[in-house]
Amino acid sequence: MRDVECDLVIAGAGPGGLAAANRGAARGLDVVILEKQYEIGHPIRTTGCSFMKDTKELGIPEKYCNRIRTVVFASKNKHVSFSYDTYPMCVMDIRGVYQHLANEAMRHGARLELGTDVKSVIMNDSHVNGVNASGRDGEVRITSKVTIDATGFPALLSRQLGVFPKTSSRFAAGAEYEAYCENLESDTIIIIFDRENAPCGYAWIFPVSKERARIGVASARPDTNIPTLKSLDNFVFKNGNMFVKELGKVSPIELHAGNVPIEPIPAMTCKDGFMCIGDAAAQATPVAGEGIRNAMNSGIAAADSAADAIKKGDVSEKSLSRYTKHANSVAEYNRLGLKVQKRILELSDEQRDHVVESVIGKMRNISEDEMMTLLKGEFSKVLLLKIAAKNPGAVTVAVKNVLKL
Repeated sequence: MRDVECDLVIAGAGPGGLAAANRGAARGLDVVILEKQYEIGHPIRTTGCSFMKDTKELGIPEKYCNRIRTVVFASKNKHVSFSYDTYPMCVMDIRGVYQHLANEAMRHGARLELGTDVKSVIMNDSHVNGVNASGRDGEVRITSKVTIDATGFPALLSRQLGVFPKTSSRFAAGAEYEAYCENLESDTIIIIFDRENAPCGYAWIFPVSKERARIGVASARPDTNIPTLKSLDNFVFKNGNMFVKELGKVSPIELHAGNVPIEPIPAMTCKDGFMCIGDAAAQATPVAGEGIRNAMNSGIAAADSAADAIKKGDVSEKSLSRYTKHANSVAEYNRLGLKVQKRILELSDEQRDHVVESVIGKMRNISEDEMMTLLKGEFSKVLLLKIAAKNPGAVTVAVKNVLKL
C-alpha cells in the first residue's frame, strides 16, 4: 500500500477534473488528479461542440477550435438555418483540448497519475478524507483535505456517498463516427430532430476540420431500447437522410460513445470535505447534452471553494458553500431545460416539423447572444419573455401548443 498526502485529490481527468486541478494548483494547493485511462482525452465521449466566447474565457486556445458560422435545425421534412459573421460557435479537438488542460495543470504543479482506478472514499466520521485507488504499482491511499468527484457518468464517489442515486433513472446514450467526408461545409453544424434517425433524441453533423466531421445520434433511456450503434449506422448508412447524402463519401475513422445523465442536479453537491462536478453531478445541459463548458466552470468554482476553505482551516460542507451557490445556479437552468427536453421527446415528427417551420424558423428577430443562450440551454423566464416580445406569434405557439410550459 502506497500512501500519498495532498490538499486536493480529484477523481477523473476529464474537462472538469483538469480545470479543477489547474485552478487549484494555480492557487497554491497541492493537487493530485487520478485518471483510470492511460491517456488523457481517450476514449472520446463527447461531440466537443461549444461556444467561442466561453472557450476563450476558459483559456482554450483557438487552434483547438473549428469555428462555426451557421447552425441548421432540421426535422423530418423541414429545416431552417441561422448564420452569424462572428463565428460564435465551435467544435473542439477533444484530445488537443484535454491534453492542453493537463499541461496547464502540471505546469502549475499538479500531480497526474494515469492508470489509477479510484475505488472508494476514505471516511473520517462524516468527513470525506480522500480516496482509495488501484494504481500501476498496486494499491494507493490518497489522504486529502478536500476530494472532488469528476468521474463523469459513473459518478463513482457521489453514488457511494448517496449524493447521487445508485443508478441513473434517465440518461442519454450517444454514439458518433468521426469520419472523412467528401463534401463538407466545415463552418456549419446540423442538428436533426426526427424519430427515424434519432428515436427519442437527436442526430448531428459537427465538422471538426475541412474534411472531417462527427456524425452521431443520441437517444434517451429508458424511453427507447434501440441500440445506439444500430441507430448510428442507420443514420449514416441506411436511412438516406438528405444532409448525410450531401456529404458524399463518408468513411468512419473513429467511433466515440458515451452516456450523459438527464435528471435533476442533486440537491446536495457538497459534503464535508467533498464536492461533485460535471456529469458526476448531472450538470450537462438537458436539451443538447453539452457538458464540457459546465464541467470546466464547475471545476473552477469547486477549486476556488476548496482553496478558500483550506485557507480558513475549515472544509466543512458549510465552508464549501461557494461551490454550492454555483451548482444551484446551474440547477436552476437545468430544471426548465428538463421540462423542455421531455416535451420535445414526446413530439411526433409532424409536430417537430411545425416547431422547426413555425417556431424556430420565425425567430429571426432574436439577437445572436439570445440564440447562443438558447443553444446553451440557459433557459429562464426572463429570456423567454424577451424573445416573446420580439416574436409573439412564434413563442405563443411554442409555449401554449408545443412545449406546454
